[in-house]
Amino acid sequence: MNKLIALSRNEWTKTIHHIIVYVILLFILLGILGIASIYRVINNSNQQNYEIRNFSEVQSEIEDNQTDLINRIDALEKKIQKASENGLNQENDDFLDMKLEWQYNKSELMTYQLAIENQVNIYNQDYLSDLIYELKDLILALKSQEMAPNSESDNFIDNLESDFLLEYGSFLMNNFGYLNEEQIKTRINQVTQLLEQPNYSKYISLEKKHILENSLLSEMQKQDQLFDLDLKLKTNPNGLNYYPGFEQISNWKNIRDESRQSLALGYNQNFEPLNQEQMQKAENDLNIVLSYLDETILNDQTAFTSNYSISYFCLDYGTYMIIFLIIILAGGAIAHEISSGSIKGLIIAPVKRSKIFFAKLFNTMLIGLVGMLFVYFITLISSLTLLHIPNNFPYGNFSFPIYLLFRALSKLPFIWIAGFFALCLSAITRNTSIAVGFSMILQFGVWGIYHFIKLITNNIHAIFAFLPMEYLDLSNYLIEDLPKFLSNSYLLDTNQNFFTFQVPIWIPFLYWIFLSLALIWIARDSFVQKDL
Repeated sequence: MNKLIALSRNEWTKTIHHIIVYVILLFILLGILGIASIYRVINNSNQQNYEIRNFSEVQSEIEDNQTDLINRIDALEKKIQKASENGLNQENDDFLDMKLEWQYNKSELMTYQLAIENQVNIYNQDYLSDLIYELKDLILALKSQEMAPNSESDNFIDNLESDFLLEYGSFLMNNFGYLNEEQIKTRINQVTQLLEQPNYSKYISLEKKHILENSLLSEMQKQDQLFDLDLKLKTNPNGLNYYPGFEQISNWKNIRDESRQSLALGYNQNFEPLNQEQMQKAENDLNIVLSYLDETILNDQTAFTSNYSISYFCLDYGTYMIIFLIIILAGGAIAHEISSGSIKGLIIAPVKRSKIFFAKLFNTMLIGLVGMLFVYFITLISSLTLLHIPNNFPYGNFSFPIYLLFRALSKLPFIWIAGFFALCLSAITRNTSIAVGFSMILQFGVWGIYHFIKLITNNIHAIFAFLPMEYLDLSNYLIEDLPKFLSNSYLLDTNQNFFTFQVPIWIPFLYWIFLSLALIWIARDSFVQKDL
């Protein structure tokens, strides 16, 4: 045992004297920090989209657009009237296109007029701009109801206005079908007051009242929409339509709504019946996403799916760099020492060949462990400092550092199997170039080809995963990859797994153990039995 420890220490000493070790570690350090930094710069530039500009800053632009719309409407009216005088059939496609364009411009003009009257920047895409659009729709819907039926004028423009209200206004009235004329007038007054005295909290309260009065919604729909408003008030205090975390929260809501719909109807989005297992999955998805939404409303979540995805991308980048390193070191662990003759000194010592082999095997595993710990610490530092991922991590009771550590350690079997394969080839071929080259081709070349096949065949050839070692990445089974769930709003779409080769979860573990033992046994037998 003492000799094995001494040999292992000797192997580690030789490892840390390899210049390639420090080159790879430097690439890992610069790569992870670079990825996180680039993401932060891009993310900060995107924050400009969430900034609110005052009306005075865009007033001239809005007025210019209003003038442009007036000119376009005048030109269209002349064009339509001329076409009518020339006997163009009003059912003609060209005539209908001009009429639709006129109606659209007329609606937009009304929006700009209301924005100028209320001094609201409609380019902000916030709750105030929403109120402007709602006010326009309410006014048009009300006018369509107040207009005398079958009223026709000799004035061509008046008839255009009437058609506009009958078609567009009636369409809008259907959207407010649960409101009568008196309720619409009340709603107009409420919206006008909010525009005169903006108050986001009051707006949320008004929306809640609006939902409760909507007889077309079920109790569950009302409950969800009321919850969404509370969530919006907490995560989006400025009342913007698009804000940091909007996409993630929208995905969670989609999963919730899709799961509820599937559970209620027994069908997925493609109207395919769900079996018992899929129904359980829908219920599980619903429970998980409800817990995430509850956690978000109870705690101030500042990190979202994209941040987690970048963090895991950094971890995966570091993992493959360690695999690259371990293939180089393990591929030359035996072959290089045999070709240089340095290994003969150990055998003369005398030391059993098996102990020399196991020392090299343990050193290979140690390289993977230490390398992944290095990757973990660099990823953790970049995640906390550059990506601002909080500790109140939405995964069980784990904090983010603990979860990331488990995630990093779960990558070790994948790294070790690459090292075992390179060590096996090194012992068999006694040639460093062949051992390293063939291992690289298998690990990265075939892996790339396999994923390309998966991409172009829509996942129908997942059985090829056994070739490049996809099923040997046990991290897929040891711990959940959070971003895949958080960013997926179509979990119940069964087409995603159509024709996919499915295996019980224990098969990858047995496969990994069997392949590892086989590679170690072949490498040991070749090293111990063959003459040096």
